[in-house]
Amino acid sequence: CVMGVRVDQPRLRVFERVDRTLTFLNCKRPILESVTPVIATYLRFDFKVTLAADEKEEELLPIVVNANARQADAEAIVGLRSAILGETLDLMAPVEPSCQVEDAYALACQEAEQHARAAAERHASRARFALLKELGRLHAFFDRNRADWEKQLTRLSTSGTAPPERMQAWEDRLRINEIERERRIQDIREKYRVSLRLQLVGAMRLLQPKVQVMIRVTDRKMERSVPVYYDPLCHRVEPLVCGGCRQWASRVTLIRDGRLLCEQCTAS
Repeated sequence: CVMGVRVDQPRLRVFERVDRTLTFLNCKRPILESVTPVIATYLRFDFKVTLAADEKEEELLPIVVNANARQADAEAIVGLRSAILGETLDLMAPVEPSCQVEDAYALACQEAEQHARAAAERHASRARFALLKELGRLHAFFDRNRADWEKQLTRLSTSGTAPPERMQAWEDRLRINEIERERRIQDIREKYRVSLRLQLVGAMRLLQPKVQVMIRVTDRKMERSVPVYYDPLCHRVEPLVCGGCRQWASRVTLIRDGRLLCEQCTAS
């Protein structure tokens, strides 16, 4: 469990943070119902990202999944990185996770793959620049060979005294020069081909105290209670989870079936 997190926050101050952060587009101003310290669950997955081209690069990539919101949470990584860990705090009520370990792992893999692909593209951009430079040097070398040997062949041809086998030897040199050029080109392209490997090297369940703020939102025809979470470690109010796309949203609309939808889902 993450230790040293202050959850004894003043009720009204926490509610003011919630009111400033979240917008209920078709509702009246939310009403505070309760403020309760709770235990929330994070699942951390550590991946080793290996990029190899002309040089090999390795990176440890931590992905943290907020199991209660079913979201990969990049901001939480910063806070948890410096957190002090200790025994579980049994005095606080746990919030039931909304996703299982398998689902959290699938989310973490998607997030890690996106990060790794972006890193691979940056690596490939550098590799392409180095590849073009080396190909330029290679073509210059084989072009000089071809120019010199074509001059020799032309000189022998115009003299009219060179034996056929000597002419054939220079023609063979020119042909071998091009074959060797193509072989070297393939070798260099293979050298700078970027390969990507993503490997899970560690996993951990983390319990962190948070503040659950229950608010009541109402429109003209209905009302519902909404749990909102304040994270004292990151000093933030967590966005709500859209009832349509399941993504985080800070501006939502309460619809007739009681769900809260983000602006994009509401518009569609």
